[in-house]
Amino acid sequence: MGRRFQGRRLAGAFDGPGCVVLLACLGVALTLGFVAPSAAGSAPSFAAARNYAVGRGPISVAIGDLNGDGKPDLATANSGARTASVLLGKGDGSFEPKRDLAIAGADGFAVGDLNGDGRPDLATVSSGTPITASVFLNGGDSGFEPRRDYPGTINGVPSAIAIGDFNGDGKPDLVATDAAGRVAVFLNKGDGSFLRQRRL
Repeated sequence: MGRRFQGRRLAGAFDGPGCVVLLACLGVALTLGFVAPSAAGSAPSFAAARNYAVGRGPISVAIGDLNGDGKPDLATANSGARTASVLLGKGDGSFEPKRDLAIAGADGFAVGDLNGDGRPDLATVSSGTPITASVFLNGGDSGFEPRRDYPGTINGVPSAIAIGDFNGDGKPDLVATDAAGRVAVFLNKGDGSFLRQRRL
């Protein structure tokens, strides 16, 4: 009797939903026991920081291959200096001295191909009456073309600018946000120039 009872007891213990939870917990515990040491052993490490001079008051930074050499470059928007600083990458983690572009203001910064020529362009947004989106088209070896400004229809202090196709025509548009929670969209004509801002 004792053996039959013990056998029924064991069978019953593995038939209920509680057993499924128990086995799942055991499986997770065993898995974590093996994963945790390997995760701890692969923690990233970094070399000492290298500092590079940019314009006064940098508030935004973006990464992109700005000169088409296959190496990532840096660009910063500098609110205090009203400049954008471009630092070309050497490919070994270091960068050349900055090259400055005069901008209307710097409250946000974005990098993307705005005119479809395969080269990343620069876009900034600045505060004022009204706020203004500024675009620097990438001329390749000749550097960036002169700034083109696109005044908006809302006033205030912008907080960010981004690039995306917002009307589904395959052309990258600009969107800016301000501190009051408003959103403004600048639709791309297809050549890297933009229509007057639409407020959302």
